Formats: sequence, structure tokens, C-alpha cells
Amino acid sequence: LSQYRDLEIRGDVTGTMDELIVNEFNINLDDVFSSKISGSLRHIDDLDNLQIDVKFQDLIANVRELPIPRNNEIALDSLGEIGFDGRVVGDLNTLTINGLIQSELGNLDTDIRFGNLDNMENLTYQGNLSMQKFDLGVLLRNPDLQKITIVTALDGKGLDFDKVDTKIKGKISDFSYNGYDYAELDINAQISDSKINGQLNIDDENVKLSYDGIISFVDGQSIYQFEALIDTLNLEGLGFYNKDVSFSGKLISDFKLPLRQGSNGHLDIYELRISNPDESFFEDSLKMMATKRSDSTFIDIRSDFMSFDIDGQYGVRDLPKAIVSFVDHYRYLDTSKVVSENISQSARIKGQLKALLPLDVFMVDK
Repeated sequence: LSQYRDLEIRGDVTGTMDELIVNEFNINLDDVFSSKISGSLRHIDDLDNLQIDVKFQDLIANVRELPIPRNNEIALDSLGEIGFDGRVVGDLNTLTINGLIQSELGNLDTDIRFGNLDNMENLTYQGNLSMQKFDLGVLLRNPDLQKITIVTALDGKGLDFDKVDTKIKGKISDFSYNGYDYAELDINAQISDSKINGQLNIDDENVKLSYDGIISFVDGQSIYQFEALIDTLNLEGLGFYNKDVSFSGKLISDFKLPLRQGSNGHLDIYELRISNPDESFFEDSLKMMATKRSDSTFIDIRSDFMSFDIDGQYGVRDLPKAIVSFVDHYRYLDTSKVVSENISQSARIKGQLKALLPLDVFMVDK
């Protein structure tokens, strides 16, 4: 407390060191902390056995000024001045927090039991959490994430993603990503060993899909093993494309990126439909296989309407530019079949198009 100037304590206190009863006990610490507290404290003279059962009213705390350990993954200071009304029960190692937390990032309603408070790396938590318009992106230092409204059950331990072991099940009713507000998301997942294993269902006017699978980040590789049934995917509505184009179909993925020497991955799409407001295209299946050999990455794409062989020294981010270059070159040719070879700075593409309709649908002119 030596860093603070003024500490004011007043209220009714009765009992002994073995059990102390406080009633409307007011605490004010500079402009950093203030609260009205009622409840009981047991075994005050023995901190190892201290028992806490207190109710906080009108608690106000400035997180930026409190001596709270900082974490590189979480921007705690961004919470700013927080308010809390609720009950705290437990001891110095295990606490149950039940109440409403208000912060500069949004509100949280908690009923969670926390354990291992003396070892934050192995912090445990079990209970229910809801957030209302909470700016999760600022807290997690992720600019792609914005505000979220969620009701979820948590059961796990750890805070760092590579060490966390957590089950999460809940409903997200409002979630912003890449500037778009998603309406309804149901999630049921296990997060452990840098792996997310679970199910996701989205029911939004611009994206309706069900997902089941694993995404993991281990040893410098991102692994995508999942199945996704897409009813609607409107790229323009979601802010990913500047033309009114939508997709539907079933995706099966088994990919590891970046590909390592001798490894391969595949992405299969079944019952693919590409649509714009005027026309649409349907394909039974489209299959893509990728292989890493020497310094080159080889991709083989096959369907009834096209076949492509791509090779070169390129990353995933280079590929769209090379494909767009190919498409732009051949889209307006007056032919139903195109067999040619295109070389970009990073990727060599050799392909055969048996129909130009899917390109016309995807590259629709507004």
C-alpha cells in the first residue's frame, strides 16, 4: 500500500479473528479503489486457512493503477475503470465470483469458480460467463476481432493458448469480425495442446454453415482437418469480395500449412454451387491435392469443368494473385475450351478450362 496516499476505512465490524462479520464496510483507496462490503471473514490470523464470503456493492476499481500482474496475451489495462456488484466466496487459492462486472470494454456477467489463484499459469475456471457488447479484440490484442455478445459455459485451466485446456459451449448472438456483425453462432469445443476441436453452427443472412473438425497450431504448422456443410456464403456481404457472389457446398479438408518436404494435403468440395444475381454454376465435385517436393509446391486441381497443375516456389498468399492473373487472361476468350500455361512471378500454372461459365459467375461485372 506504500504507493498510495490515502486509505479510508469505515463501517461496522463485529466478532473475533476466527470469524469477523462486516456490515456496510466502506473502503476507499485514493482514486483507485472503493467499495461497500458486507459478509464474513474467517481465520484472519491464519492466511493459509482464510475463508471469504463477502458481498460487494458499488465496487469501482481502476485496473491501470492496481498492482495486478500483466500478461502479454491479454491487455488488462484496456479494461480501464471497472465496476462490480456481486458476491465472492472462497479462499486465497480458490474463489467463486458471482456478479456483474462493468468495464470500458463492455459488461461481463459471471458465475465462475476460479482455482490455483497463486499460480496464474495454471489458473482453473468452471462456470458460466456472459458478455454484452464486449470488445474482445482489444482485450486479446487482436484487431480482427471486435465486440461480442455471448453466453457460454467454461470448464478448463490456463490462459496462454499453447497451454490452455478448456471446454467451451455456448451461443454467440452478436459477433464482429473483419467489420461484419454475425448474428447467431453456436459453439461446442475443446481447446487443448494448441488445438481447437469442436463444432460450430452459424445462422446468419450472409453465412449459414455447420462445421465439425480440428484446427491446431503445433511446431510452426497450422493444421486444418474438418468437414463443413455450407448452405450460404455471401462473400460480398461478409466483406471478403467486392462482387455479389455466393457459394454453397460441402468441404472436406486435411491440410497442414506450410507444407513440409514429402507431405501432402487435400481439400475436396462436393455439390459446389457458385451464384450471382443473374446466373449460377453447379459442379458435383472439385478436388485439390497439394504436395511439397524439394523447394517447390505442387498443386493438382481436378473437376469436370477444369484441370490445373500449379508448381513453383510460393506461399499460400501468393496463390490467389497467380490464379487471378490466369483467370483475367482467359476469361473473355471466345471458346468453350482453354488449354494454356501461365507463369507468374511465383507460380507456374498449366490448365484446361472446359467451361467459362464458373468464371463468368464469379467475376460478375456490377
